[in-house]
Amino acid sequence: MLRLNLDRLRINRAGFMEELKKRNLGRACIHTAPRPSVLPRHVRVPSEDLPVAYGIHARSVAPIFSKMSGEDVQSVVDAVTL
Repeated sequence: MLRLNLDRLRINRAGFMEELKKRNLGRACIHTAPRPSVLPRHVRVPSEDLPVAYGIHARSVAPIFSKMSGEDVQSVVDAVTL
């Protein structure tokens, strides 16, 4: 899991994902909404009720998939490291 420091970037999370795709790293697993693991999946909580969770979600990216090789992992590390 990567947590983007959006204050230091010139792009948002969607832009970051686009940049990964341009580098052929577009297989990222992205969860559409954060939710505490203690809540059942059918429970919907408004974002204003979970400001910290939604704030983390807005900065989080998981550029991974289940069958990544060591080379795949290194490609992601190289692409996101300054």
